Amino acid sequence: MICGDGELTRDFTHVRDVVRATLLAINCDAGQGLALNIGRGNAVSVNTIARMVGGATVHQPPRPGDVRDTLADRMRARGPIFS
Repeated sequence: MICGDGELTRDFTHVRDVVRATLLAINCDAGQGLALNIGRGNAVSVNTIARMVGGATVHQPPRPGDVRDTLADRMRARGPIFS
């Protein structure tokens, strides 16, 4: 099921990358107490992901309050304290 027209964009991130970032943050004292956004830095539409997966798609009405586009702000995670 795709909510709305499917042109919503998200910064999809592979679980392997999230685990790697979490392990790096655990071992880094500089990040203590900071919220770090983890993402690829690329916004991809839900329709694009659906085409990659293949098969039939079903659209339903958009969810109220759903954000149209998201993209992770990775600046803090990429900053010099984490290099």
